[in-house]
Amino acid sequence: MASGFGAVHEKEDGPVFKFYQTIRDFGDDIMSTISHLRNVTLFAPSNEALEEPGVRQMLQDKKRIRDILKLHYVKERLTLDTIKNKSVSQ
Repeated sequence: MASGFGAVHEKEDGPVFKFYQTIRDFGDDIMSTISHLRNVTLFAPSNEALEEPGVRQMLQDKKRIRDILKLHYVKERLTLDTIKNKSVSQ
């Protein structure tokens, strides 16, 4: 695993481990992209969110998984305040 992505590595009992697992297992291109970016922000759903029946059903389609994963990162480093302010102003 590249050092740039090491901060995302999650313990098996961690709150976003299933998201990490999904990227690792199905998002090869995303893992590579994120690993090489200097500034990136991930929006990681919780393990519980990924266990919802509708979400689990969507995750059966590998192409759809990749499309969904691409929606969970931006190529810039965002602070929590920036995220909150942009969410409110839009």
